[in-house]
Amino acid sequence: MSAPSLPETMTAAVLERPVGPDGIRVQQVPLPRPGPGEALVRVRAATVISSELSSLWGVADPDGPSYPMVLGNEFAGEVVVCPGGEVPLGQKVTTAWAGHGWTRDGGHAEYVLTNAADLITYESTLDFTTVAAMPKAFTRAGLARRTLRWEPGQVLLVRGGTTAIGLAAASIARADGLTVVATSRSETKRTALERLGFGHAVLDDVQLVAHVREFAPDGVDVALDTLGYPAVADTMRCVAEGGTVALIGLLEEQTYARHSGRPLDGRTAIAPSPFHYIPHGVRLTTAKHKSLKPTDSLRDFFGELQPWLDGVEDGRYQVVVDREFPLAEVADAYHHLAHQDGVGKVVIRVG
Repeated sequence: MSAPSLPETMTAAVLERPVGPDGIRVQQVPLPRPGPGEALVRVRAATVISSELSSLWGVADPDGPSYPMVLGNEFAGEVVVCPGGEVPLGQKVTTAWAGHGWTRDGGHAEYVLTNAADLITYESTLDFTTVAAMPKAFTRAGLARRTLRWEPGQVLLVRGGTTAIGLAAASIARADGLTVVATSRSETKRTALERLGFGHAVLDDVQLVAHVREFAPDGVDVALDTLGYPAVADTMRCVAEGGTVALIGLLEEQTYARHSGRPLDGRTAIAPSPFHYIPHGVRLTTAKHKSLKPTDSLRDFFGELQPWLDGVEDGRYQVVVDREFPLAEVADAYHHLAHQDGVGKVVIRVG
């Protein structure tokens, strides 16, 4: 396939300063030109994710992004230029975890400049919206599966059941023969989980432990926590002796950072000694990707995405998209995400 004729400029949603979604300006910017080892991707869909809310308000990790910056860590599209030939022109690709929207401009634009080695190629008839919603959620859910080593017949608690990771993990676990108990702090969202096929969707309130133990009197076998400290203390109280909790998210801590204006710094202790809140016999671990070494490829870090795509295509797994916004309304998409009104992924349509 020959390279298409490309414009000199493109539309991009630029976060000019970290004052929240109102700092985003949709504007024309020069089209990036890839060099050796790079590729230019025509973006078809991208997502907005919770960790980017910290970047929006300037309370990300101290080593976080500089501004102006185009956010959009997770996107899907097609390669239109690749000088070194590492990826064929027209190839469908997606990626996440590659620094986009953090150390380099991301996918909230018509085109994005990437390292060719960071692209995950795939073959599927799924639409770009569905594919863009999958990389982070399904690869992290797969990591949770390996971390917890769950087995058919067990009961899995998903704390934060309406998050993209929670929904993906629940979908995979149900296909694996587990019973899933999913939680939400909103009665409306809890009802939405029931409509999505969750037989055990419970309200995450002060009676959480009692609600969960109605289904699992002795406690659940394994649990996945997307909320972080201090919520994880109650998650552990829902688990049977000998069970395991995997901490996979920091939504509580991200919300605290935004509201307090204090950067989210994982090097600062914010929790009491674990001795005081880990129940006897319950194991607490994390479902975290290993750090990339210089010799690692992104695929080593990221895992294989194709099996998850195949599983969605044949109906084994379910992808939940909450809302779609056009590129011109990226700021509205972030307002929607920050208000936590939806269930599933928020996706930006590009083009």
